[in-house]
Amino acid sequence: MPISGLDSYLAASRLLQTAPLTALRETRLGIDLSLYLRLLLSSPRTAEPLTAALSGSPLALSSHIEADLRALEQAQIKPVFVLHGLPPTGTGPKRQQANANAAGQKSSNGQQQPQQQQKQTYVPPPAVGAGIDDPVAAAEQRRLAWEAYERDETELTNSHLAKSGSIKESDLIRAVFRAFRHRNIEFLVAPYGAHGQLVSLERHSKSYVHAIYGPSSLLLFDRVERLVLSLDLQDLHKGTGPGSFTFVSKPALLQSLGCTEEEFLDLGLLCGFEHCPTFPPFLDGTFPGVVIPGESSAATGSILTGGSGPTPNIRAALEVLKSYRSGYTLCTSFEKHPACQKIGYTDLFCKARCMIKFALVASAEEGRVLPLPLATPPPPIPAAGGQPGAPPSQGGAVVAPGINGASPAVPSFAPNGVLAPILTAADVPSDLHEIFCHRLPDEVFLHLSRGLIGPNIVSALASQHIHEPAPLSPDTTDEYRRFCREQLTELPQSPRCVSMALMANALHQFWTSRKVVATYWWDTTREHPVPYDSIPTLKVAQRVNNWNVGVAFIEDELRRQNSSTIDIALCLGSTRSASLAARTKTARPKPAPPGVTNGNGASNALAAQPVLEKKDEVVANVIWRFLEIRGFLNHDHLHTGFARALHLGLEGARLNDKLQEPLYIALELMRAGALHGNAFSGRLLSGGPAWGDTSAEGQEGQDARDARKHLLLIMRCLSLLPMSFRPSAWSAPLSRELLLFASFTKSMSRSLRSLIECIASNLLLRGDARRARDDYLDISLSLPFQSDANTGMGILVKCYLEALLTFNNGPVLPGKENEEDVKEAVEQVLGIIEGPFENVKDIRNELRRGFRFWDALIKTTQTLKTEDLIAAELVSQFEAADKWLKPMTHF
Repeated sequence: MPISGLDSYLAASRLLQTAPLTALRETRLGIDLSLYLRLLLSSPRTAEPLTAALSGSPLALSSHIEADLRALEQAQIKPVFVLHGLPPTGTGPKRQQANANAAGQKSSNGQQQPQQQQKQTYVPPPAVGAGIDDPVAAAEQRRLAWEAYERDETELTNSHLAKSGSIKESDLIRAVFRAFRHRNIEFLVAPYGAHGQLVSLERHSKSYVHAIYGPSSLLLFDRVERLVLSLDLQDLHKGTGPGSFTFVSKPALLQSLGCTEEEFLDLGLLCGFEHCPTFPPFLDGTFPGVVIPGESSAATGSILTGGSGPTPNIRAALEVLKSYRSGYTLCTSFEKHPACQKIGYTDLFCKARCMIKFALVASAEEGRVLPLPLATPPPPIPAAGGQPGAPPSQGGAVVAPGINGASPAVPSFAPNGVLAPILTAADVPSDLHEIFCHRLPDEVFLHLSRGLIGPNIVSALASQHIHEPAPLSPDTTDEYRRFCREQLTELPQSPRCVSMALMANALHQFWTSRKVVATYWWDTTREHPVPYDSIPTLKVAQRVNNWNVGVAFIEDELRRQNSSTIDIALCLGSTRSASLAARTKTARPKPAPPGVTNGNGASNALAAQPVLEKKDEVVANVIWRFLEIRGFLNHDHLHTGFARALHLGLEGARLNDKLQEPLYIALELMRAGALHGNAFSGRLLSGGPAWGDTSAEGQEGQDARDARKHLLLIMRCLSLLPMSFRPSAWSAPLSRELLLFASFTKSMSRSLRSLIECIASNLLLRGDARRARDDYLDISLSLPFQSDANTGMGILVKCYLEALLTFNNGPVLPGKENEEDVKEAVEQVLGIIEGPFENVKDIRNELRRGFRFWDALIKTTQTLKTEDLIAAELVSQFEAADKWLKPMTHF
């Protein structure tokens, strides 16, 4: 996020400079990935506001990324993308307690006991302005968008959805990583903030990057001379020019303001940025002339999406700062100010300042996570006879110890001849864990940096807190709230609970003793314990111990099943019989006993090689462990009823149909009671089944009611299946009803993905596989549940079936599907829906694939019926819907 008010100052002071991209030719450009994605999501050229009403990812996202990467390659610029890692726990979400004992109390045996009846409040992280960073405002914009859509006000719908900013950068990371892997693009997930990592890459003696593209808050860091604020690649896309970029020179900015780097750091924090809100007395008129009312960040070209709130006047704020000599003095002088006291502004200011000065970054050589001053070379020391801060041509030679007198990121100018102090190990605070988190193993950050795991579960352990945000649907029901609490988070066997147990068990014992609580968007004042350290959860997590299957068995199964992919179907097929399952029961690798070598006279340490070496071994064992944890395989590695149902449903399925993950998620949702043909909370929403007159008397009304119930179940089931789209924005109808169901699907899919990642990280951290490897991203991209399906397939099937019902004046009866009038009606319907669904690649084939998925789901439910694993009412719903649907699937 940019510094509030700085963009308008840069524009007004004409400090923004533009240059052709040829100036960056043959350089490595460090890019803040979050900023890049935020611009893709908000730029009028690339934004797809309807994604917030469709769920899933923007349909043209990958094509836009590919086009930009090709343009940078054409300009001979090597991009290096850096992404934010763990959010700092000291400046992020906090929980304020209403009583002194809310953190728990000591029992007689000295153990920490959580209090069940404690009143606490979840406080969102401080942000500049409101807008998309305010979840309440975003939810209100989505509600208004649906009201406008139901009034057929398309432009207003798009406007509200665009303002809501509901699609976050974190939702898109897996798709971005796939694009990076496809083009061999370098990227790094920082341990914490991406900005400190970018600065360390530029400062480094090896010049890992030569320039940085990011928000203006990067100027808060010392020794950042120039910063690229925007890239214009349109001329490159069109082939009409070399493209351009806009940058700012920090020395010129400091000279314009007449301040030092230390003063500018205080100024930026007081004006406000991502981790520190604007100093309240600047906004409430305490200092007249400091606030600019109604200043819109969009008007200055800023990436800040905070709406049109007031922003500080940079020059006026600097005058106030100078009159108090330092930012800390100014903060302490107003500690009793009601707004400052309410949010603890002085503490926020100090933590944000420390977070900038001592940002924790990954050290390139050592692979360790270190404070920024210790991970990068020191600045040059002006030689005798030179003036501090003077250019080398005006003073003595510049000496940079240890790097042959040259440093890639050294300021050549400092106003007033004052350089920022050189920080050493003695200056590093001993309580950085209060800002970031307690020390985690460097190997965990390695897994994070290469995309093997996401930050969610590790962040939950570090902050001792999970917060469930509101879904995209404005119509959350009691069923969905219970689903989030029980099925995903709080039950001992829930995915999030087991994920934390797996992660904590692979770390120091300290992490297993931390109490974690969950809060939810509908009641942020109440905390719910997450029992990841309970005995039932630990028993579930221990099921991973006997899965260490070697490459020989995996290769045998690939040949036997005539498969080239290690996936859920292969892992189920390799455990379908007792003889096969027996071969998978393998103990964990153990160190070699004393005196044993590897046959070549090597040491004992080398002789004790882990069993799992290759990527395929790791992927297969992760999926097997996952299936047993989720109850699809038992302790003998044999199929349970759910595994038999899934395996039979996938038998004969076409590989290109990609039915495995949708069918698996359907089973999970059935087991959780979320997939059925009944209306949630007893009412249907817009975009649901609408054919027929349900109020009509007699058979006509009954047929309409039956058709709507069948269609609702079919829509929900087929919305689990992703479609193939052309790279263009969605232009077909929307479904508020399916968006509500997509909330269940997305939450389940994300939770299962987190579980998969924690299993993979646990496997490596415990030494069950070779730990020194360079294929972390390949492993991650080979594991299931990487992306979320949108509601497109469900909407397409609804439109097809309701149009056919209208043309045929009712459902097609069994035995009449081959009649000429029925065939003619089908062809007319297919021709009609091709217009609204123009961005679907092949409507006929997509519908056929959807109906093949329905057939697989029916086979699955029949097996579950035989195993007595689902309710008889649900089986009846599927059977009745299948009988109703079958005659309408022939074309």
